[in-house]
Amino acid sequence: MRDHLEQAVEVLALEYTSMALSENGSFYPKETLYTRVAEDSNTAALRALEDRLASSEWALYRIRRVFPPARTGSCKQRHGDSCRSPWPGCIDSDTGERTPPCAQWHGPVCREPQPACRDSSRKGQASRSVKVVITGTRAQVTRLMRRRAEEAGEHVEEDFQHPLGHVRSQTLSRGARFPAVEEFHVVAPSGVIEKQRKNFEEVWRETCRQLLLPV
Repeated sequence: MRDHLEQAVEVLALEYTSMALSENGSFYPKETLYTRVAEDSNTAALRALEDRLASSEWALYRIRRVFPPARTGSCKQRHGDSCRSPWPGCIDSDTGERTPPCAQWHGPVCREPQPACRDSSRKGQASRSVKVVITGTRAQVTRLMRRRAEEAGEHVEEDFQHPLGHVRSQTLSRGARFPAVEEFHVVAPSGVIEKQRKNFEEVWRETCRQLLLPV
């Protein structure tokens, strides 16, 4: 990385922003690229990164995530890739009606996951919403986040999973069982594209109601 300073800073900045949005955003599974560069005493790259962050436009992001329970092994075996679609044994090809085994396994509704299809101790594939609240300098955005958190009665914390740290406020924390939801605001460099599936709001509201949380 010493021979390609510009590219190194680009990747380091990408990792910093990625870790602001997700705890799994580091370049390596168990450590950050920043740590490896620091251990290599590549001070030029680290200084260039800090200069890059100091001169960047920043944003306040609102992050929401829904974590469904993971599918069980028997569910995957019976239903294949999609649990919400009837598996071949559910529909009689001659009559178009549900088969007796389908009614026995799935109960009244075939297209809804049944208890045997989900493991509440394991996390399934999450749905995520990323929204930009405001942009500005780092100081401006941080002040706004602190003001918003104070008005909402939320705790502002500095997270140092990345050595340079991130400032965020937690609105909803996920529990140890699933389904679960999480919501927080975080300050990070701007440029992240807003992202949300078409049915995210419906999934969010449905999960919050299931968990007895305000929508």
